Amino acid sequence: MTNPFSGTLGDGEIALLREFVVIVEAGGLSAAEARLNKGKSAISLNLKKLETRLGMTLCRRGRGGFSLTEEGRITHSAAVQLLEELHRFGAHIANASASLSGFVRFHADDSFLFGFQRPISNAIARLAADHPRLRLDFRMGDPEQVLIAVLDGAADLGLTAAPRQNDLLSYSSAFTEDMGLFCGRGHQLFSERKLVSLEEIGQHNAIATYMDHAPIARDLLAHMSFTARAPTILSRIQLLLSGAYIGFLPTDVAALWVERGELSEVNAPGSRFQNPCFFIRRKSEPEKLIVRLLKQNLMHEASV
Repeated sequence: MTNPFSGTLGDGEIALLREFVVIVEAGGLSAAEARLNKGKSAISLNLKKLETRLGMTLCRRGRGGFSLTEEGRITHSAAVQLLEELHRFGAHIANASASLSGFVRFHADDSFLFGFQRPISNAIARLAADHPRLRLDFRMGDPEQVLIAVLDGAADLGLTAAPRQNDLLSYSSAFTEDMGLFCGRGHQLFSERKLVSLEEIGQHNAIATYMDHAPIARDLLAHMSFTARAPTILSRIQLLLSGAYIGFLPTDVAALWVERGELSEVNAPGSRFQNPCFFIRRKSEPEKLIVRLLKQNLMHEASV
């Protein structure tokens, strides 16, 4: 035999290896006829092709019976492993195909309805176009609701700003959200232009949220007097519009009401900061391919 094997396998070589494995398992060419549904001469011809392709003699056949050479034993063992790997690969692809046509539950922070509505809509549109068999359960709520949904297994993926840390969850950075401190018309600080001291901030009723805020805001938070809770963006806006409270909002959310003259930003030390936003999912659950694609689409759209 000449021309040693280069290591490259095509569909033809894989088919010949499959046939070789059947021959070995059957114990010879004649015994393999029924399994391969081929005549002995055709099987012998294919075996010769494989030996020529690999550049080695795989077996001895003749009056003395069928037996493998040392090269044949090595080739048979390698072929069995290869075919097993191909089977596993096929199973993985089948699972991936099923997941791309399956059901994904995506929960997001309701504040993204304002600042990131276009990236989220575009990402979902692309996913729906590329995978028409996909079934999507999409919900929006406050950060605590998103966190609980992922922890309870009600959501495959969560997207939320500054969530509480939990050892059961996996966190990956998405983008940042600009935050500011606001009050409504009728509040004492409405249209106040000067820098408001931390001591004065503490004299006004404030709205608490369920999210963690950036470290830069912690000194301000320590001075604030929280007398109300409003976990959702819309509930927080309603309280601010009453003129009775100060509270944090994403600046792009507040912009509409600021332009209308219904909200005003409060300038205090640490009142402007960026909250990190994260994708969250359960560590114990393997990440579905469709979830990974959704994350990639969201990241792409947010960066455009």
